[in-house]
Order: sequence, then C-alpha cells, then structure tokens
Amino acid sequence: MVLNKAKHYLNSYSVTIYWVIVIFLLINAGHNFLYNLGTSQIVDWDEARHGVSAYEMIKNNNYFVNTYSYQPDFWNLKPPLSFWSIVLGYKIAGFNPLGLRLFSAIFALLTLLIIILFVQFKHGNLASILSGVVFTTSTQYLFYHGARTADADSLFVLLFTSAIVSVLLVEQNTKWLYLAGVMFSLAFLTKSWHAISIMGVIFCYLLISFKKLNLSIKNYLFFLLSVVVPIFLWLACRYPYDGLSFLKEMINYDLLARTSRPLEGHTGGKDYYFGVLKQHYVYWLLVLIAVLSAYLSRVTLISQRTYHYLIGIFLWIGIPFILFSIAKTKIPWYILPIYPPLAIVIGVLSAKILSLPKKIEVKILLSLFLLFSIYQYEKFIIETLHSTSQNSEQSMQMLLQDFQESKSYNGKKLIYYNPSNKDELSQSLLLAGELYGDFKMFKGTPQDLEKDPSALLMFAKAPETERLITDYNLVVINNNEWGYVTSKNSLDQHLLNSQNHDKKISILEENTRLTDNITIQEIFIYPQLASKEYKVVVKFSPGTKPDELANFKLKFHLRERANDIEFKNLDFFGDSAISIEGQLYLINDVKSEWSSFEQLDIGLYQTKETREGVFDFINHGEQITINRIINLTK
Repeated sequence: MVLNKAKHYLNSYSVTIYWVIVIFLLINAGHNFLYNLGTSQIVDWDEARHGVSAYEMIKNNNYFVNTYSYQPDFWNLKPPLSFWSIVLGYKIAGFNPLGLRLFSAIFALLTLLIIILFVQFKHGNLASILSGVVFTTSTQYLFYHGARTADADSLFVLLFTSAIVSVLLVEQNTKWLYLAGVMFSLAFLTKSWHAISIMGVIFCYLLISFKKLNLSIKNYLFFLLSVVVPIFLWLACRYPYDGLSFLKEMINYDLLARTSRPLEGHTGGKDYYFGVLKQHYVYWLLVLIAVLSAYLSRVTLISQRTYHYLIGIFLWIGIPFILFSIAKTKIPWYILPIYPPLAIVIGVLSAKILSLPKKIEVKILLSLFLLFSIYQYEKFIIETLHSTSQNSEQSMQMLLQDFQESKSYNGKKLIYYNPSNKDELSQSLLLAGELYGDFKMFKGTPQDLEKDPSALLMFAKAPETERLITDYNLVVINNNEWGYVTSKNSLDQHLLNSQNHDKKISILEENTRLTDNITIQEIFIYPQLASKEYKVVVKFSPGTKPDELANFKLKFHLRERANDIEFKNLDFFGDSAISIEGQLYLINDVKSEWSSFEQLDIGLYQTKETREGVFDFINHGEQITINRIINLTK
C-alpha cells in the first residue's frame, strides 16, 4: 500500500514537472517567434507580395481574387488561404508589419504544440520536450520564410504536420483519416501544388499499411470527399471572376514549368538541400547521426506496429526532400515541412538513449552535445532578434512609416523616382506605401507631377536629385537620412482650391514676435461657403521649425448674439505644416456652420491662458494680445 502511494506521488510529481517544462518551452518559443516581430523591415519575395494581396483584398472587398497593385496577380499563383490569415492579422493588429506577420507566429506555436502533444502521446514526456526544443531552435524555419515572416510557409507547415500526424493516428480511429484529407485540402489552398508531397506521404503510408489499417471502401470514399470538397468550393467561388484562367496558369507555370526547368534563377544540383541543411541545421544533423547510429546498433527486432510507424515518419522526411531535390527550381524554404519530423526523430531517439539503464558515459556525452547545440542555436536566435542593423530599404520604409500617424495624404498617388535604378518598384516599398499611407505607388519621374499635381514624389538624397526641389517648386513633406517625400507647392495649391480665395481676411496688420527667433508675419483666413469651413493660414518668419511651435495653439471664438462657441486646442502644428523657400506656413481647416455667425475672434495663445475670454499668448512673462474682430458678412 505504501509503495503504491509512493509510486502514485512520484508519477503525479513527474507529470507536474513535465507540464511546467512545457509551459516554459512555449514561453521561450513565444519569445523566439514573437519578439520584435513588427520592427524588422518588410521583405521582398514573398512576404511583401502576400501582404499587398491581403491589403488589396480588404480595399477591394474581394477575398477570392488576389491582386498586386490592384491588378489580378497571375504571378503569385497561390489560392487565398494564406492571404486570409494576413487579412485577419491586419484586422487585429492594424496595417503594419506586426499585423502582416502575426498569424505566421501563431501557426508556428500551434505546430510546436502539435509536436509536443503527439510525441508525448506516442513516446512519453522526455521525448516530447526534446522534440519541442529541437523544433523551436530550427533557425531556418524561424527566420527564413517561416515563423517570423508573412509568407505562406508557416501555415503550410502547420497543415502538413497536422495531415501526417492525423494519418499516423488512423490506427487509433479511422476518423483521423478524414481530418488528414481536410488538412491536405487546406494545404493545397495555401501553397497549391506543394501539397502534392503531403498526398505522396499519405498514399505511400496507406499503401504500406493497407492490411494493418483494414480500411473500408466507405473510409476511402469519405477521405476522397474531404480532399476534394474544399478545393472545389474555392474553384466555384473563383470561377465567376476569371473562369479557369487562374487554374490553368497554376498548372502551366506553378506546376509544370517550376518542376521541369529552373525559374527566376533558382538553380541547384541534386545535393542542393543537403547544403541548406548543412548551413542551418548542422548541429542537429550531427546529433541525429549520433543517436540514429546508437539506436540502430542496439535494435535487434522491430515490431510490425513500430515498423509501420517508423516508415510513416521517414516518408514524412524523405518524400518532400526527394521531390524538391528532383524539381528543377530550387528554393531553400521548400524543405521547411521536414523540420517537424526531424525534430521528432531527434527528440525520440535522444530520449531512448538517455533512458538506457546503463551506458552512463554515452548519456553524459549525448547530454553535453544536446546542451551545446541548444546553446549555439539560441545564441544565434537572440543575436538575430536583437540586431539593429539598417539598410537603405528599411530607411525608405521608415520614411513612409511616418505617414501612418497622419491622414492628410491618405490615398494619394506616390511617385517613386530613382534614376540610378532601372528595376521595377520593389514589392516591399509598394506594401509599405499601402500600409502606412494607403498610397497608390508607382515608379515614375518628376514630370509625372505635371499630369497630377496632387501626387507626391519620393526620391533619394543624392547630388543629381537635390535640385529637384527648386527645379520643380517642391515642398518637402517628410525626410530622413535616405531621402525625401515631396509635393508641389502645397500652399499655393491649397489656396487655389479655395472657392473664395479672393475674400482673404487678414488678422495681423504688423509682424508679431512670438519668441526671440520666431515672428508671425501674417494670419489670414479664407471663408469657403461651399464646405462651410475656415481655411486658416499662419505665416512665420524664415527658418522657423515646426518643433519650435509645439506649445502654440490657434483658438477661435465665434459669437452669435449672446452665445459663445469656442473651439479650443485646435492644433495647427503637425500634419498641415509646409515649408516653402525657407518660410513656414501652417494651415488648418476649421469646420463650422460659420455663415450664421456675425463675428469671429481669432487669436494665438500658448498652453496657459492669462484670463478667461482673452485670447493671447505669454512671451517671457509679458502678455501680448493678437486679437481682431472680423465681420464675415461683409
């Protein structure tokens, strides 16, 4: 009785320890997958293109046709499932890199959880933890088209893993086969023909395990339905837009061309993916070789059940690896789906070696090797996550990011001018323009401003471009170390658009000094009858900088008989600041049913008012009033 209680206590204690370690592992994985997820630059190929398609799906309110620059995209020939996950990320986290990548990290965490639970069910606690650790430190999966990028691969790996784990559990319950079919179908709706490797694994496993599984015709029929129904539903939704054109292009380009010849310069020999593993996975490969050799040297007889299971695991690794090695187009991230089974094999075999009753020296050596590998990969991960290096592409994106806080220029055309680069506008810059300013970006020249004076022009700081500001009478809206975003003389344009610009009402009759360095040269308003608003312009002395005016506000006091209406804290500093030939102008539109009022009081004041009803500002303790009553009806 006492012995049984002791065993029960030890078992419950070990279970508690296991789940504590799992929680710690998930927290560490969350750090690896999510830390600084929204701070790194948007990347071309294919993160940016996926992000553009998802953004334009929202803007077009069409979630079945993926577009690029608002044109149907027949280059990125992927069904829409991965785009939908980015759309959801945008809805949750906003139009920014975090929203772009959020669900890739979530999918990675779900994949890790499936690995942990599956291995714990099949092989026990130690193997589960080790498999999870190996997967969490798979650096290629983490940084290159996987957990921390907005590519389709993190979702694809999750669905690939779910499909094969389901097949390996069919022996427990035949309903797992139908889930495997659904997972394959969703994987196809994520990366199209890449999912063939999933069906290859499933088909070979079912063929080898045909007698053991003893599946009926009904089982296979329901499996077939679970495979084809979701795909046909998508085709039915897509068909009204462009018929079978997209599907034909998927077959011709994404399947036949990609497998028969190298596309877009992605070449490599039959050993290409061995080189990829050597670059990103060398320590875990050495551990795999060591534990596999040790395990095989001790195994004399394998049961039929274990044999079929092992065949399934190695098919999971071998079929995608072989298929993509045979394909002519070689891209490193094509083999990302093999990282979960590799982690399982390394974790399970390591646990078996560490659980041997003897061989203390072998267990010590293996433990040291495991700790060394974990240290090396975690060190690389932490260094990469905390890297602060910046390139010109990131500087360009940061220049556009400043527009996210301002809505003044939303939806405008943005011309990217780069005379030294004949290439097309980069996908990452196009996405940055859409996310941060809803800009309609295209590559062009300053002459394009003549066709659309309201457009913006973006160009780098360089000797050959510095003269553009004066030659084309441009106003610098934003700039950083990389370059400028400019527009045509926006003050002139702003006032010309006023329907009553000839009714300018001047507020100041002489210059008014704000500080030792800043003078107000003029304050005037343009009544606009059509929009019922005031267009207020304040002109400062040359050399005035916007940040010097941060504490000043423009205040209006409108009177109708005895009733006062005050518009307080109308901040005319920020979005509406424009600089023309060294002069700073601040423009603000103040909406009101102003035509019903007889008089307008307007004044400039600092944060603290001296007394109620007087609109003035404080200059070194002195009260200076700039207050003028204007009759708008004249």
